[in-house]
Amino acid sequence: MKIIQHVYNSFLQVATLIFEKLEKGIDYPRFQLELRDVLNELCRNIRKSV
Repeated sequence: MKIIQHVYNSFLQVATLIFEKLEKGIDYPRFQLELRDVLNELCRNIRKSV
């Protein structure tokens, strides 16, 4: 259950970051790069939790 809660919290942080970037009007190539970095970090956190 702790793993699910941790992943959920991390996912919310990713979603918040995505919305903030989109609201500020970031260009698509830069958005892709930043999203890739954030999702890679999310995956690393999930692997550490398992």
